[in-house]
Amino acid sequence: MLAFLKRLFGFVARPAAPATTRSPRAAGPARVRQPDRPRLDPRAVDSIAGALPSPATLPNLDQPALNGDLLAMLDGREHFNATLSAKEEQVLAAVSHRVDEGQLELPHLPQTTLSAMEMTSKNSSSVADVAELIAHDAVITSELLRVANSALYATHHPCTTLRDAVVRLGMRATRSMIMSVSMRTMLLRDKGLAAIATEVWRQSQSAAQIARAIAPRLGFEPDRAFLIGLLHDIGKIALLETVRREVRDRFEIRPCLIGRVFFLQHERAGERIASAWKLPDELVSVAGCHHHYEKNAEHSRAAALARLVHTLDLVLSIGGLGEATRLESLPEFDALGIDPDDRPEILELVCETYLAGRAAGAPTA
Repeated sequence: MLAFLKRLFGFVARPAAPATTRSPRAAGPARVRQPDRPRLDPRAVDSIAGALPSPATLPNLDQPALNGDLLAMLDGREHFNATLSAKEEQVLAAVSHRVDEGQLELPHLPQTTLSAMEMTSKNSSSVADVAELIAHDAVITSELLRVANSALYATHHPCTTLRDAVVRLGMRATRSMIMSVSMRTMLLRDKGLAAIATEVWRQSQSAAQIARAIAPRLGFEPDRAFLIGLLHDIGKIALLETVRREVRDRFEIRPCLIGRVFFLQHERAGERIASAWKLPDELVSVAGCHHHYEKNAEHSRAAALARLVHTLDLVLSIGGLGEATRLESLPEFDALGIDPDDRPEILELVCETYLAGRAAGAPTA
Protein backbone atom coordinates (compact mmCIF):
# COMPACT_ATOMS: atom_id res chain seq x y z
CA MET A 1 0.00 0.00 0.00
CA LEU A 2 2.74 2.48 0.95
CA ALA A 3 4.66 1.70 -2.25
CA PHE A 4 1.55 2.37 -4.33
CA LEU A 5 0.97 5.69 -2.59
CA LYS A 6 4.59 6.70 -3.12
CA ARG A 7 4.15 5.97 -6.80
CA LEU A 8 0.94 8.02 -6.81
CA PHE A 9 2.64 11.05 -5.30
CA GLY A 10 5.90 10.74 -7.22
CA PHE A 11 7.92 9.43 -4.22
CA VAL A 12 7.97 12.92 -2.71
CA ALA A 13 5.88 14.04 0.24
CA ARG A 14 5.28 17.76 0.41
CA PRO A 15 6.94 19.45 3.35
CA ALA A 16 4.61 21.02 5.83
CA ALA A 17 4.59 24.80 5.66
CA PRO A 18 5.79 26.59 8.81
CA ALA A 19 2.92 27.94 10.84
CA THR A 20 4.15 31.51 10.42
CA THR A 21 4.69 31.34 6.65
CA ARG A 22 2.54 33.58 4.49
CA SER A 23 2.88 33.82 0.75
CA PRO A 24 3.20 37.30 -0.74
CA ARG A 25 -0.02 38.77 -2.04
CA ALA A 26 -0.56 41.41 -4.65
CA ALA A 27 -1.50 44.85 -3.40
CA GLY A 28 -5.25 45.32 -3.11
CA PRO A 29 -7.96 46.61 -0.81
CA ALA A 30 -6.97 46.70 2.82
CA ARG A 31 -8.18 43.76 4.88
CA VAL A 32 -10.09 44.63 8.01
CA ARG A 33 -9.22 42.38 10.92
CA GLN A 34 -11.88 41.56 13.46
CA PRO A 35 -9.98 40.34 16.51
CA ASP A 36 -13.06 40.18 18.71
CA ARG A 37 -14.73 37.60 16.49
CA PRO A 38 -13.97 34.04 17.66
CA ARG A 39 -12.17 32.00 15.03
CA LEU A 40 -13.85 28.88 13.74
CA ASP A 41 -12.12 25.63 14.45
CA PRO A 42 -12.03 23.48 11.31
CA ARG A 43 -11.07 20.46 13.40
CA ALA A 44 -14.69 20.32 14.52
CA VAL A 45 -15.65 18.67 11.23
CA ASP A 46 -12.43 16.96 10.15
CA SER A 47 -12.38 13.26 10.92
CA ILE A 48 -8.79 12.64 9.90
CA ALA A 49 -6.43 13.12 12.82
CA GLY A 50 -3.94 15.95 12.64
CA ALA A 51 -3.63 18.59 9.96
CA LEU A 52 -5.03 17.93 6.52
CA PRO A 53 -2.39 18.11 3.78
CA SER A 54 -1.65 21.58 2.49
CA PRO A 55 0.41 22.90 -0.39
CA ALA A 56 3.82 24.27 0.55
CA THR A 57 2.53 27.80 0.01
CA LEU A 58 -0.85 29.42 -0.28
CA PRO A 59 -2.05 29.77 -3.88
CA ASN A 60 -1.36 33.04 -5.66
CA LEU A 61 -4.86 34.41 -5.98
CA ASP A 62 -3.82 36.67 -8.86
CA GLN A 63 -2.86 33.73 -11.06
CA PRO A 64 -4.81 30.63 -12.11
CA ALA A 65 -4.42 28.10 -9.29
CA LEU A 66 -3.59 24.47 -9.74
CA ASN A 67 -6.46 22.21 -8.78
CA GLY A 68 -4.65 21.06 -5.65
CA ASP A 69 -4.01 24.60 -4.50
CA LEU A 70 -7.55 25.71 -5.26
CA LEU A 71 -9.00 22.71 -3.46
CA ALA A 72 -6.82 23.42 -0.45
CA MET A 73 -8.35 26.90 -0.33
CA LEU A 74 -11.95 25.84 -1.01
CA ASP A 75 -12.25 22.61 0.90
CA GLY A 76 -9.20 22.17 3.09
CA ARG A 77 -8.09 24.52 5.81
CA GLU A 78 -6.39 27.24 3.82
CA HIS A 79 -9.43 29.52 3.82
CA PHE A 80 -9.01 29.82 7.59
CA ASN A 81 -5.59 31.38 7.04
CA ALA A 82 -7.03 34.25 5.01
CA THR A 83 -8.58 37.33 6.59
CA LEU A 84 -11.74 38.45 4.83
CA SER A 85 -12.24 42.09 3.88
CA ALA A 86 -15.15 44.06 5.32
CA LYS A 87 -17.09 43.62 2.06
CA GLU A 88 -16.45 39.88 2.08
CA GLU A 89 -17.69 39.66 5.67
CA GLN A 90 -20.86 41.42 4.55
CA VAL A 91 -21.39 38.89 1.76
CA LEU A 92 -20.76 36.04 4.18
CA ALA A 93 -23.42 37.42 6.54
CA ALA A 94 -25.86 38.00 3.69
CA VAL A 95 -25.51 34.44 2.41
CA SER A 96 -26.00 33.07 5.94
CA HIS A 97 -29.17 35.14 6.25
CA ARG A 98 -30.45 33.83 2.93
CA VAL A 99 -29.88 30.24 4.06
CA ASP A 100 -31.64 30.94 7.38
CA GLU A 101 -34.64 32.49 5.64
CA GLY A 102 -34.85 29.94 2.83
CA GLN A 103 -33.99 32.55 0.20
CA LEU A 104 -31.21 30.71 -1.61
CA GLU A 105 -30.85 30.97 -5.36
CA LEU A 106 -31.83 27.37 -6.08
CA PRO A 107 -31.17 26.20 -9.65
CA HIS A 108 -33.99 24.26 -11.23
CA LEU A 109 -33.48 20.85 -12.76
CA PRO A 110 -34.78 20.64 -16.34
CA GLN A 111 -38.18 19.01 -16.63
CA THR A 112 -36.65 16.28 -18.79
CA THR A 113 -34.25 15.42 -15.99
CA LEU A 114 -36.96 15.37 -13.32
CA SER A 115 -39.23 13.17 -15.43
CA ALA A 116 -36.41 10.83 -16.43
CA MET A 117 -35.21 10.47 -12.83
CA GLU A 118 -38.73 9.55 -11.75
CA MET A 119 -39.29 7.19 -14.65
CA THR A 120 -36.01 5.30 -14.24
CA SER A 121 -36.72 4.74 -10.55
CA LYS A 122 -39.91 2.78 -11.31
CA ASN A 123 -39.78 -0.93 -12.03
CA SER A 124 -42.75 -0.57 -14.35
CA SER A 125 -41.02 1.83 -16.73
CA SER A 126 -40.02 0.48 -20.13
CA VAL A 127 -36.78 1.14 -21.96
CA ALA A 128 -38.74 2.53 -24.90
CA ASP A 129 -40.51 5.09 -22.70
CA VAL A 130 -37.24 6.23 -21.11
CA ALA A 131 -35.51 6.50 -24.49
CA GLU A 132 -38.38 8.51 -25.94
CA LEU A 133 -38.28 10.95 -23.03
CA ILE A 134 -34.49 11.41 -23.08
CA ALA A 135 -34.45 11.89 -26.86
CA HIS A 136 -35.76 15.45 -26.34
CA ASP A 137 -32.48 16.43 -24.64
CA ALA A 138 -29.56 16.44 -27.07
CA VAL A 139 -26.88 16.77 -24.35
CA ILE A 140 -28.12 13.81 -22.31
CA THR A 141 -28.61 11.75 -25.48
CA SER A 142 -25.06 12.34 -26.70
CA GLU A 143 -23.57 11.58 -23.27
CA LEU A 144 -25.50 8.33 -22.90
CA LEU A 145 -24.36 7.15 -26.34
CA ARG A 146 -20.78 8.16 -25.62
CA VAL A 147 -20.63 6.33 -22.28
CA ALA A 148 -22.44 3.26 -23.62
CA ASN A 149 -19.74 2.99 -26.31
CA SER A 150 -16.86 3.71 -23.92
CA ALA A 151 -14.35 1.10 -22.79
CA LEU A 152 -16.33 0.58 -19.59
CA TYR A 153 -19.43 -0.72 -21.37
CA ALA A 154 -18.49 -1.31 -25.01
CA THR A 155 -18.88 -4.70 -26.69
CA HIS A 156 -18.17 -5.84 -30.24
CA HIS A 157 -21.40 -4.17 -31.35
CA PRO A 158 -21.55 -0.38 -30.94
CA CYS A 159 -24.71 1.30 -29.69
CA THR A 160 -26.25 3.32 -32.48
CA THR A 161 -29.60 4.18 -30.92
CA LEU A 162 -30.61 5.70 -27.61
CA ARG A 163 -32.68 2.63 -26.81
CA ASP A 164 -29.60 0.41 -27.22
CA ALA A 165 -27.64 2.72 -24.92
CA VAL A 166 -30.28 2.55 -22.17
CA VAL A 167 -30.39 -1.24 -22.43
CA ARG A 168 -26.60 -1.52 -22.20
CA LEU A 169 -26.28 0.89 -19.27
CA GLY A 170 -29.36 -0.30 -17.37
CA MET A 171 -31.94 1.88 -15.66
CA ARG A 172 -29.87 2.68 -12.57
CA ALA A 173 -26.75 3.71 -14.47
CA THR A 174 -28.92 5.71 -16.87
CA ARG A 175 -30.42 7.57 -13.91
CA SER A 176 -26.93 8.33 -12.57
CA MET A 177 -25.83 9.60 -15.98
CA ILE A 178 -28.84 11.90 -16.32
CA MET A 179 -28.23 13.51 -12.94
CA SER A 180 -24.51 13.80 -13.61
CA VAL A 181 -24.99 15.58 -16.94
CA SER A 182 -27.58 17.94 -15.49
CA MET A 183 -25.38 18.81 -12.52
CA ARG A 184 -22.41 19.52 -14.77
CA THR A 185 -24.52 21.80 -16.97
CA MET A 186 -25.71 23.82 -13.97
CA LEU A 187 -22.24 24.18 -12.46
CA LEU A 188 -20.34 25.13 -15.60
CA ARG A 189 -22.81 27.52 -17.21
CA ASP A 190 -21.50 30.51 -15.21
CA LYS A 191 -18.18 31.63 -16.65
CA GLY A 192 -17.63 34.16 -13.85
CA LEU A 193 -16.64 31.47 -11.35
CA ALA A 194 -15.32 28.99 -13.89
CA ALA A 195 -12.25 27.78 -11.97
CA ILE A 196 -14.18 27.24 -8.75
CA ALA A 197 -17.18 25.63 -10.46
CA THR A 198 -14.88 23.31 -12.40
CA GLU A 199 -13.19 22.17 -9.18
CA VAL A 200 -16.55 21.56 -7.49
CA TRP A 201 -17.58 19.52 -10.50
CA ARG A 202 -14.31 17.57 -10.55
CA GLN A 203 -14.58 16.75 -6.87
CA SER A 204 -18.20 15.62 -7.16
CA GLN A 205 -17.40 13.34 -10.08
CA SER A 206 -14.29 11.96 -8.41
CA ALA A 207 -16.17 11.22 -5.19
CA ALA A 208 -18.93 9.55 -7.22
CA GLN A 209 -16.47 7.39 -9.15
CA ILE A 210 -14.64 6.35 -5.99
CA ALA A 211 -17.93 5.53 -4.28
CA ARG A 212 -19.06 3.38 -7.19
CA ALA A 213 -15.72 1.54 -7.35
CA ILE A 214 -15.61 0.56 -3.68
CA ALA A 215 -19.37 0.13 -3.19
CA PRO A 216 -19.43 -3.70 -3.37
CA ARG A 217 -16.69 -3.88 -0.70
CA LEU A 218 -18.81 -1.67 1.58
CA GLY A 219 -22.17 -3.34 1.03
CA PHE A 220 -23.66 -0.68 -1.28
CA GLU A 221 -25.23 -1.02 -4.71
CA PRO A 222 -22.78 0.73 -7.09
CA ASP A 223 -25.15 3.19 -8.77
CA ARG A 224 -26.72 4.11 -5.44
CA ALA A 225 -23.23 4.82 -4.11
CA PHE A 226 -22.44 6.86 -7.24
CA LEU A 227 -25.38 9.21 -6.59
CA ILE A 228 -24.44 9.55 -2.91
CA GLY A 229 -20.93 10.61 -3.91
CA LEU A 230 -22.13 12.86 -6.72
CA LEU A 231 -24.80 14.72 -4.76
CA HIS A 232 -23.54 14.92 -1.18
CA ASP A 233 -22.21 18.46 -1.76
CA ILE A 234 -24.93 19.81 -4.07
CA GLY A 235 -25.45 22.69 -1.65
CA LYS A 236 -22.36 24.23 -3.22
CA ILE A 237 -24.25 24.75 -6.48
CA ALA A 238 -26.82 26.99 -4.81
CA LEU A 239 -24.17 28.78 -2.76
CA LEU A 240 -22.09 29.67 -5.82
CA GLU A 241 -25.10 31.29 -7.45
CA THR A 242 -26.10 33.04 -4.23
CA VAL A 243 -22.62 34.50 -3.69
CA ARG A 244 -22.46 35.68 -7.29
CA ARG A 245 -25.77 37.50 -6.94
CA GLU A 246 -24.75 39.08 -3.65
CA VAL A 247 -21.46 40.36 -5.06
CA ARG A 248 -22.86 41.57 -8.42
CA ASP A 249 -19.43 42.62 -9.72
CA ARG A 250 -18.74 44.88 -6.72
CA PHE A 251 -15.40 43.14 -6.27
CA GLU A 252 -13.53 40.02 -7.34
CA ILE A 253 -14.74 36.86 -5.64
CA ARG A 254 -11.76 35.24 -3.93
CA PRO A 255 -11.58 31.47 -3.34
CA CYS A 256 -11.11 32.03 0.40
CA LEU A 257 -14.56 33.69 0.58
CA ILE A 258 -16.15 30.76 -1.26
CA GLY A 259 -14.28 28.34 0.99
CA ARG A 260 -15.65 30.01 4.11
CA VAL A 261 -19.18 30.04 2.68
CA PHE A 262 -18.93 26.37 1.75
CA PHE A 263 -17.63 25.40 5.18
CA LEU A 264 -20.40 27.18 7.04
CA GLN A 265 -23.43 26.63 4.84
CA HIS A 266 -23.10 23.85 2.27
CA GLU A 267 -24.91 21.17 4.28
CA ARG A 268 -27.92 23.34 5.10
CA ALA A 269 -28.03 24.55 1.51
CA GLY A 270 -27.68 20.96 0.31
CA GLU A 271 -30.70 19.80 2.26
CA ARG A 272 -32.77 22.65 0.83
CA ILE A 273 -31.80 22.04 -2.78
CA ALA A 274 -32.21 18.25 -2.51
CA SER A 275 -35.69 18.76 -1.06
CA ALA A 276 -36.58 21.28 -3.78
CA TRP A 277 -35.49 18.76 -6.42
CA LYS A 278 -37.61 16.07 -4.73
CA LEU A 279 -34.67 13.69 -4.49
CA PRO A 280 -35.02 10.45 -2.48
CA ASP A 281 -35.02 10.87 1.30
CA GLU A 282 -31.60 9.23 1.61
CA LEU A 283 -29.98 11.79 -0.70
CA VAL A 284 -31.73 14.69 1.04
CA SER A 285 -30.51 13.42 4.39
CA VAL A 286 -26.92 12.90 3.23
CA ALA A 287 -26.75 16.31 1.54
CA GLY A 288 -27.89 17.86 4.82
CA CYS A 289 -25.66 15.88 7.20
CA HIS A 290 -22.51 14.03 6.17
CA HIS A 291 -19.57 15.66 7.94
CA HIS A 292 -20.95 14.62 11.32
CA TYR A 293 -22.34 11.42 9.83
CA GLU A 294 -22.86 9.90 13.28
CA LYS A 295 -25.60 12.49 13.85
CA ASN A 296 -27.49 11.34 10.77
CA ALA A 297 -29.92 9.06 12.55
CA GLU A 298 -31.77 7.68 9.52
CA HIS A 299 -28.98 7.28 6.96
CA SER A 300 -25.75 7.15 8.92
CA ARG A 301 -24.06 4.55 6.67
CA ALA A 302 -24.80 6.53 3.52
CA ALA A 303 -23.55 9.70 5.23
CA ALA A 304 -20.38 7.89 6.34
CA LEU A 305 -19.80 6.76 2.75
CA ALA A 306 -20.17 10.36 1.55
CA ARG A 307 -17.73 11.62 4.15
CA LEU A 308 -15.27 8.82 3.36
CA VAL A 309 -15.09 9.41 -0.40
CA HIS A 310 -14.97 13.18 0.16
CA THR A 311 -11.97 12.84 2.49
CA LEU A 312 -10.21 10.38 0.21
CA ASP A 313 -10.52 12.66 -2.82
CA LEU A 314 -9.39 15.66 -0.77
CA VAL A 315 -6.25 13.94 0.51
CA LEU A 316 -5.32 12.47 -2.86
CA SER A 317 -5.99 15.73 -4.73
CA ILE A 318 -3.85 17.85 -2.44
CA GLY A 319 -1.13 15.21 -2.43
CA GLY A 320 -0.49 14.59 1.24
CA LEU A 321 1.51 11.37 1.37
CA GLY A 322 1.91 11.66 5.12
CA GLU A 323 -1.86 11.79 5.53
CA ALA A 324 -2.50 9.08 2.96
CA THR A 325 -0.50 6.53 4.92
CA ARG A 326 -2.97 6.98 7.80
CA LEU A 327 -6.16 6.63 5.78
CA GLU A 328 -6.68 3.07 6.95
CA SER A 329 -7.53 4.50 10.39
CA LEU A 330 -10.32 6.78 9.20
CA PRO A 331 -13.31 6.42 11.55
CA GLU A 332 -15.62 6.26 8.54
CA PHE A 333 -14.28 2.75 7.90
CA ASP A 334 -15.26 1.83 11.45
CA ALA A 335 -18.73 3.32 10.98
CA LEU A 336 -19.16 1.27 7.81
CA GLY A 337 -18.02 -1.90 9.58
CA ILE A 338 -14.97 -2.51 7.36
CA ASP A 339 -12.44 -4.97 8.75
CA PRO A 340 -8.97 -3.39 9.11
CA ASP A 341 -7.46 -6.22 7.07
CA ASP A 342 -9.66 -5.27 4.09
CA ARG A 343 -8.82 -1.56 4.10
CA PRO A 344 -5.44 -1.63 2.28
CA GLU A 345 -6.98 -3.38 -0.73
CA ILE A 346 -9.91 -0.92 -0.73
CA LEU A 347 -7.52 2.02 -0.61
CA GLU A 348 -5.52 0.64 -3.54
CA LEU A 349 -8.76 0.50 -5.52
CA VAL A 350 -9.49 4.08 -4.46
CA CYS A 351 -6.06 5.22 -5.68
CA GLU A 352 -6.45 3.41 -9.00
CA THR A 353 -9.90 4.96 -9.52
CA TYR A 354 -8.63 8.40 -8.63
CA LEU A 355 -5.66 8.07 -10.99
CA ALA A 356 -7.89 6.86 -13.82
CA GLY A 357 -10.13 9.89 -13.37
CA ARG A 358 -7.17 12.24 -13.26
CA ALA A 359 -5.70 10.70 -16.42
CA ALA A 360 -9.03 11.13 -18.19
CA GLY A 361 -8.99 14.83 -17.32
CA ALA A 362 -12.74 15.17 -16.79
CA PRO A 363 -14.23 12.08 -15.13
CA THR A 364 -17.49 10.83 -16.55
CA ALA A 365 -20.33 8.86 -15.11
